[in-house]
Amino acid sequence: MSHTPTPSRAANLTESMVDEVKRLIYSGEVKPGERLNEAALALRMGTSRGPIREAMKELAGLGLVTAVPNRGMFVRQLSLRDMLEVYELRALVFGYAAGRACEHLNDEHRHTFE
Repeated sequence: MSHTPTPSRAANLTESMVDEVKRLIYSGEVKPGERLNEAALALRMGTSRGPIREAMKELAGLGLVTAVPNRGMFVRQLSLRDMLEVYELRALVFGYAAGRACEHLNDEHRHTFE
């Protein structure tokens, strides 16, 4: 019997690792600028380094971590300018979404919100 994970099982494991590292970042357990040690994460999460490595690639693609050649992966640090741009974009998106939602508002919804 082979212990090699099937592609879908490996994808699920990687996705679980992505979710867990995101949780560590969003909760502040791992700080901006902090190095992410593959071996330590693998040990902490009870897996091998392969799924952690794949998760790091995915997180880099999402912009949550940054690869520094010959140094490793680090949690991305946002500059003040980056943060202001994010907040401005969120305000625009939420404003647009609220406007679109109002277009579909009916009496039943109005009563619910009162």
